[in-house]
Amino acid sequence: MAEVAGSTVSNALIETIVNATNGNPLYIKELTEHLPQTGFDSSDKAAVPDGIRHTIELRVGSLSPDAQSLLRGGAALGQSFDLQLAGRLVSLAGEQLLGAVEDALLSGLLVEESATNAAFSHGLVATTVYEGTSLARRLALHRSAATALTDLIPDSAAQIVNVARHWAFVAQVDPTARSVAARWSVLAGDAAAASAAVDEVIACFERALAMYDGPTAEHGDTLARLGAALTTSGKLVEGNERLRRALECAEFVGDASVFARATLGLAAGVRYGQSDPERIAELEAAIVKLGPKEMVLRPALLATLGRQLGFLDTPEADTRRKEVAALVVEAGSAPDVSDKLLISIGNLRD
Repeated sequence: MAEVAGSTVSNALIETIVNATNGNPLYIKELTEHLPQTGFDSSDKAAVPDGIRHTIELRVGSLSPDAQSLLRGGAALGQSFDLQLAGRLVSLAGEQLLGAVEDALLSGLLVEESATNAAFSHGLVATTVYEGTSLARRLALHRSAATALTDLIPDSAAQIVNVARHWAFVAQVDPTARSVAARWSVLAGDAAAASAAVDEVIACFERALAMYDGPTAEHGDTLARLGAALTTSGKLVEGNERLRRALECAEFVGDASVFARATLGLAAGVRYGQSDPERIAELEAAIVKLGPKEMVLRPALLATLGRQLGFLDTPEADTRRKEVAALVVEAGSAPDVSDKLLISIGNLRD
């Protein structure tokens, strides 16, 4: 790469080209010449130079129609994919699918990972096949993939994020899919939060927000989740702005739970040892909105309110603090106390 570029190459460029070419010398040469000319950025996906694209297209064109269909289905799924699922997307099964798999493997465009999975030999192959597929066909493939993966009841973070990715593509073209795409993006954000991938959490919630057409409970809930994630990542100003919008949305649609979550998010931004009259007023309002029978968010609001009141040196604050402390103890020590309540209180770190 240094010889081709005529200068020292960065680690970011090396990593990008290695990932895209899997070490193929021809592809390395062409991509090393191509990327710096196109204003390479380490966050960019490697574009396919015309020479490489033409070579790959010729190889794909030499395959049987079934093998070409299989490659298109696989490219919609990603660099590595399940063969049965790819076959389902393009209506291939049984011996017909096996023949297509063997044809693609013999060509070197696919490599076996296991008896059930295959991968494109190079990232450039997957990109060329995908970009050579018509938009109408891509839409059909992503919709079929989203439906098929949903039918499998995804439960891992990677599976949920994958379903969300397919629905997001569909929603770009089909407005009727926006609500389902938004729901899956929120689920993907929650899944990413479980693995502490804060940047991915924020990206998922932002994608979901872009799909809402107006103020709804789901819109407000996503704003609250995004605000909490931004606050966690240290972006307090941005986080508070989203949380305030969540409060406004919750007031507009009359959703007490969203109002409570947004209130908790805003209160979490108050530095320990300090109190904020505005936050105290919001906490009291949220407690009233939920009512005495709510046994998850309400005790969390009460505990948060107690902490805020603990830093006010007035008889009224002290009296109210003792009241809310007693209510929290009562809720947490009930014989039928729920795990959700205990987790809700525990997350406050009080």
